[in-house]
Amino acid sequence: MTMSISTIIGIVAVIASIAGILFAIYNARHNRKIKLLAYDISGTVPLARAVSPEKDYNLSVIFQHHGKPEERLDSVYVRFLRFANLGRESIRKDDIAPANPLRISVEGVRTLDITLSGVSRSVNRVALTKQSISEDNYSANITFDYLDNKDGAVIKILTVGGEGTPVIYGDIIGIPSGIKKVDDVSSRNTSLLSGIRTILILLLFLSAFVLSVFAFYWVTGAWTNVWLLMLPFLAFVIPSIIIAIPMILWEDMHKKFPIPLALPKWFQSLSLSHEYFRMRSDSPDLTDDHSPPINSL
Repeated sequence: MTMSISTIIGIVAVIASIAGILFAIYNARHNRKIKLLAYDISGTVPLARAVSPEKDYNLSVIFQHHGKPEERLDSVYVRFLRFANLGRESIRKDDIAPANPLRISVEGVRTLDITLSGVSRSVNRVALTKQSISEDNYSANITFDYLDNKDGAVIKILTVGGEGTPVIYGDIIGIPSGIKKVDDVSSRNTSLLSGIRTILILLLFLSAFVLSVFAFYWVTGAWTNVWLLMLPFLAFVIPSIIIAIPMILWEDMHKKFPIPLALPKWFQSLSLSHEYFRMRSDSPDLTDDHSPPINSL
């Protein structure tokens, strides 16, 4: 009779554990269905730079927009800004708040040109509109029809000098926390509510196990064979933890930009070359090497 009651209690514990696991899975799927517009900014690299090693002459970089007069500058720097919907819920054009539209702003440096370098899918119809350029400020609205998961665009920015920092401003319905950089986005919990739900799930598992232990003692009147209640824990909870580990790792990967939004290969090569020459120029052991920076004129 004792074994029969123990079996019943074990079955109840198993059912409670399964219910907790199912709730955890539902909660995880529900939490992933969020809007999450994020962006990152690449390093700044000199695309062309004029260096006059002697004082008896001057060098300059010629820059010319199509159809506009040419300019002579000391340098032209390039950087990229990428943005994408890294959430599971689509962001639509109507989700952009009319009172605070989505826009890119570059302040503290003269911006020569800013264009779309690439998009994840042309059907999103991402565009830069209402561009405003002044001596040390540039802004443009970012528009699109919709952005599904991993949809976004790459923006190329040309500036005079490497100062200034591009920023994306604006409000999107369903993203009360605002638009953030990818590094500032938590890879595990995107809100306080999801953290509270996680705690409740853990409490559900713990409560089910503790109640099963006391129910076992109340029915049998002894602690004999109470260890049997550990079987559901070993059979379900531990595998759930093991499954959760790759899910967490997958979520970390989920916050990364997709391959279509990768930075151009020429820029990656240019960045590596620039970093190499910078490290050589900073090294006290290589002060006799005066190799010019990459793409210097």
